[in-house]
Formats: sequence, C-alpha cells, structure tokens
Amino acid sequence: MKSKIKIKNLHKAFGSKKVLYGVSLEVQQAESLVIIGPSGTGKSVLIKNILGLIAPDKGEIYIDGIETTHLSERKREPFYKQMGMLFQGGALFDSLSVWENVAFGLMEAQHMPIDQARKEAEKYLESVGLSKSIAEQYPADLSGGMKKRVSLARAIAIKPEILFFDEPTTGLDPVMAETINQLIVKSVKKLGATAVTITHDIKSATTIADRIAMLYDGRIVWEGTKDEFLKTKDPYIVQMKTGATKGPIGN
Repeated sequence: MKSKIKIKNLHKAFGSKKVLYGVSLEVQQAESLVIIGPSGTGKSVLIKNILGLIAPDKGEIYIDGIETTHLSERKREPFYKQMGMLFQGGALFDSLSVWENVAFGLMEAQHMPIDQARKEAEKYLESVGLSKSIAEQYPADLSGGMKKRVSLARAIAIKPEILFFDEPTTGLDPVMAETINQLIVKSVKKLGATAVTITHDIKSATTIADRIAMLYDGRIVWEGTKDEFLKTKDPYIVQMKTGATKGPIGN
C-alpha cells in the first residue's frame, strides 16, 4: 500500500519545553489513523507540523513521497489544497452564514461561482444530516453538535485527499459524539481519503480508526491495528483505556 504521509524523527520545542522528540509515523493511502494520548502530550503540535502551520526543529515530513518541511510557501500550496480540517472548536467564521462557511474553500481556493458554491454547500449540509433550511443562519444560532456538523461539511466540501480531525467529539453528549463519529467514518470512506484524527476519547478512536498510535511524553509509545489495540496488555494503553491513576502515564 502506498504511503500518503510519512513522518521521520520529528522534534519540536518551544523554548526549553520539548514537545515532540523523535516522532516517526506512517499513514497509508485511504487509511484512518487515530493518534491518542492525554491532553498536553503534543498531539495538536504534531498535526500543526504536518499541516505546515509550524515548522519542526528537526526531522522530515513526506506527503505523497515529497519532503515538505523545506519547501517554500508557494511550493507547499498544492499540498494545502488537498487537505481538509475539522478543528476542535469548529473554527467557523462568525461573520459568515452557514452556507458561506461550508463553501469558503470552494470560493476562495477553487474560485467556484457563488450560485454553484451555494448549491454545493447545501448538498454537503444534507450529507452530514443538516437541512439546507439552516443555510442562512449564523454559527451563533447553532448548537455545539450542529457546529461540528457544519465544520465537517466544510472540511469535506473541497473533496480533500487528506482529512484531519482535532478532538472531533469534545464537548458533545454521548449520542451526538457517536453521530459525529459515524459521519466521519462515512465521509472518509465516501471520499476515499486518508484521515488523521487526534483524540483522548477511546470510544471515538475505536469507531474511527483502522490503526491507532499513542503519543505520550513527545514520543510514540505504541501503535497497532484497532484489533490489536482492543486486545493489548501494553501498560500505556491499559491505563489510557481504564483511566487508572497508577501506571506509566503521569509517573
């Protein structure tokens, strides 16, 4: 299987605080990888490095076999255009209507005419279980679950090859969290996209993932398939799954 994303020996520090040191990971094309770990272990920093939002201190990131960390902004642009992102807080534009949020990438990056972009936005709203009747509403009018769905619709509307999900179920009740999990699975499969999700929600991880990796203390301490994750006796994974206070996490 072809590698879509490859990370080799990635290091990142902010001042004296080392956040990532020696992270190596590979994500295959059309694979759904979930990165788990407690809060503050560097999961979001890892995603930001892959997205090119911050630069690593050391290491390499390959997308489709091309090393991207040393490319100019102009040469990185084609890689950005193939990525979609669902941010933890939704990150919707408060001043734009729902449909304008969903269609933002279509109009800004793909220069799609407004009328066509509106129709596409309504189609993607319906694909995540929302009525097109909310198209003229604004983010402030929506519940947390609706905001997550709108954010998902925006992420998939550009038909990205790679999707990133940052804590997609945080702040949601269990029923809405499972709804979002299932929508992510459905959307990723329909697009045939490669997906990278970061979460500390074990239920979300086991629903979304083909493969799971655990990031702790700036390093990957375990990785394997979903079935291996469910069966492993690895102390890091056992403590993460049970929430036990005794174990290698926090000691």
